[in-house]
Amino acid sequence: MADGRTPAGEDRFTAPGPDPVGPAPAVRPFLVTAGRVAGTRSGPPIPVETQVVATAEGLDQLDRLSFEQHDIVAACRQPQSIAELAARLRLHLNVVRVLAEDLRSEGRLSVYLPNPGITQDASVLRRVIDGLRAIPDSRGYSVTPTEQAAVRPPLPVKMVIAGGFGVGKTTAVGSISEIVPLTTEAAITEVAAGVDDLTHTPRKTTTTVAMDFGCITIDPTLKLYLFGTPGQDRFGFMWDDLVEGAVGGLVIVDTRRLDDCYAAVDYFEHKQIPFAVALNAFDGRIEHDLDEVRWALDVAERVPVVVFDARERGSVRDALLVVLELALARTGA
Repeated sequence: MADGRTPAGEDRFTAPGPDPVGPAPAVRPFLVTAGRVAGTRSGPPIPVETQVVATAEGLDQLDRLSFEQHDIVAACRQPQSIAELAARLRLHLNVVRVLAEDLRSEGRLSVYLPNPGITQDASVLRRVIDGLRAIPDSRGYSVTPTEQAAVRPPLPVKMVIAGGFGVGKTTAVGSISEIVPLTTEAAITEVAAGVDDLTHTPRKTTTTVAMDFGCITIDPTLKLYLFGTPGQDRFGFMWDDLVEGAVGGLVIVDTRRLDDCYAAVDYFEHKQIPFAVALNAFDGRIEHDLDEVRWALDVAERVPVVVFDARERGSVRDALLVVLELALARTGA
């Protein structure tokens, strides 16, 4: 029987099976928060791009902290975002939120909530645009995370990369991010394979179930954070969390499967978030021209539709610039 018991009527148990091969399943994530799914502060959860940094008191008391709290404080010797902590430490996003709020109330972490009024200001957007334009097509940055002085956390500007399953979101984040992308992925199971269309992506064996996370340092005081949305519709409930406070979005489209991006287009239109549509040139070509795609998606003329290659750094940079220019124009500046 599946639960290890002998058939009904017998009172003995079968011998235990062999130990599982590979990493053991994670424990229930909220055991480390005593079942709490929200912190002590009232209001909505703190945004995923919220910056946290360890206090001197927190660093002095590392040996008194629980395992997870120790790892969070130790990781925050340099400013980190909530999302970055969750991905680096492989902890549930809301677990990190709860523990970060606990540590703040104990004086062991300083928490800097983002202010959309500042991060979406025209002057800030211009700085991000100028910084992105300076990025060459090949690798190389004038400022890297290790060169920053930990005086005050950088201002976090957030963009979202969305689209259907297997359209290239993870690839796009990886092409432009200055750090190795932090990705929460899961193997595609036989059950999921019956739900997700693998016709055009037969070699894809994983799918993003929480987020892709990358960043670009504009200067020591300003960072652009990139968040890729979950790859499957059934994880769509996480979108609000990732999109809150974003300056704009990039919807990636595989022209062989236009209907896969409808949900993302509808979402950004409903939320009134500036976005552009980027047709990913799989195998160096697209199945339909721009006008045909615009008509099929029924997007307004104000929504840019461009062709790009998610594998090419310069191409991803240019697509992100289209979104930022759109966000800047929306400010009226």
